[in-house]
Amino acid sequence: MKLTLVESHMLTDKIRMFLLKPTLDSDILTDAVPGKHFNFQFIGRDKRLKQRSYTLVSQDINNHYKFIIENRGCDSESSTIWKLLLDNVGISIFGIGGEITFDTIKNSRNVLLLAGGIGITLPISLIYECAKYYSHIMSGKNIQLVISYPSLRDIPYLNELLDFHMKYQWFTLCVNITRSKLRKTSDIINMGRIDLATEKTNGIPDTVVICGSRMFTESMIKGVRCNFPQASIFTEFFGSTQVQLTNSEELNKDKSIVRVKDFDTPLLIDNNRTVLDNLLQNNIPIRYICYSGICGSCKYRLIRGSVLNHPDFCLTEKEKAENIHLACCSFPKTDIDIELV
Repeated sequence: MKLTLVESHMLTDKIRMFLLKPTLDSDILTDAVPGKHFNFQFIGRDKRLKQRSYTLVSQDINNHYKFIIENRGCDSESSTIWKLLLDNVGISIFGIGGEITFDTIKNSRNVLLLAGGIGITLPISLIYECAKYYSHIMSGKNIQLVISYPSLRDIPYLNELLDFHMKYQWFTLCVNITRSKLRKTSDIINMGRIDLATEKTNGIPDTVVICGSRMFTESMIKGVRCNFPQASIFTEFFGSTQVQLTNSEELNKDKSIVRVKDFDTPLLIDNNRTVLDNLLQNNIPIRYICYSGICGSCKYRLIRGSVLNHPDFCLTEKEKAENIHLACCSFPKTDIDIELV
């Protein structure tokens, strides 16, 4: 499937809204639900095949899809996506993933949405869906969005969220500004990072949705488990496939050999790229969607050798004990033998 531009406009200095539609020869995606993420596939500046996931914010009756995309700089993959869309080249869709939609929260009484930075796109999609299904006064429902941003001007749809706060009795907005100074604070907007121990919530949340950077997500998970241990937690994190290695994690050599069960030819691979990137570069078919350690599609069993793992959000302790790894979150340290599962 391929999507092309219908319209676009800037939301902040770095964030743009894109309204996209399928090309005439594309099939309609029946599983496209706001909150799920579309896997964009394209050729990057280095001429390699890339994938990035973006949350579907909303969908209209004409099957137009709305996305919010932050441009992270002229050398970033997001800038390439901006150019492809604004030049009407379009973008290919490899698949749809994600498990957090309106269905995730619709039966919950008290929902807490925690978002850091561009992670706000998923909560926005959920709030839009709530506005469709709930009346202005929805008895017994409390949806609270707590967001963390460096400055007010960086927040997309801030005015609309403030309007929702005033308009819908079931919705509460809390904004935490971490860098720029505020002339004044209010019940809605305050300085500082999110502190769940002191944050005012409308009742005790039974469902918590967390979306943001890996560090933000891990911090919020700890806070929720400490302050609201009874709550069901749902997390979503999007990031680059190229995880930066610290000095203490430097690999012993630049190249290794990987042997994939049921494939005859050993592969020479780059230790500074993920196992997933290496397999794709060598045309080894492997399932993958999110590229971020969330969906669990790219599992493999390590038969021999060792890998460096970065944190993920989906492997169980049982899977780890069985030497199951995620290709998008692991780097080869030695020659390895693997089996795709």
